[in-house]
Amino acid sequence: MTAKKKPRRTGSSDRPTVLVNDSTLNSSNKIFTVPAGEDWEILSVFGYFATTATVGNRLLSIHVFNASGALLAAVGGGIYMAASGTANFTAAPGMSHNNHDGGGGITMPLPALVLPSGYSIRVLDVKAIDPAADDLTVRILGVQRTR
Repeated sequence: MTAKKKPRRTGSSDRPTVLVNDSTLNSSNKIFTVPAGEDWEILSVFGYFATTATVGNRLLSIHVFNASGALLAAVGGGIYMAASGTANFTAAPGMSHNNHDGGGGITMPLPALVLPSGYSIRVLDVKAIDPAADDLTVRILGVQRTR
């Protein structure tokens, strides 16, 4: 008896891939929009945040918007970062909210997300202390499906 192969959908892959890899410096406000004809299942958001010497406490957050720009979800880091600080951050479904070592590693829970085309995910310092000079790099891991 021969095992039946599971049919694959055209243009789809169940393998995780890097959907976004943004290392542009001098910006603490990043927004990424799902391209037309695609859906993104978000598995994790990872990044690195380095703040300048400009005085003020930063606060990382992840926002999800629909295609009309309405806010659907907001996940805050809950950990303030002072001037001249650095931290890695990770957000994923099922992850606990934590500051692992007093400034070097931040984790945040992320709701299970499948974003259709036109939806956006934004990673930012909501306090906007030095948005044109703080450095925020973002990588989004997920499953990309085309329609």
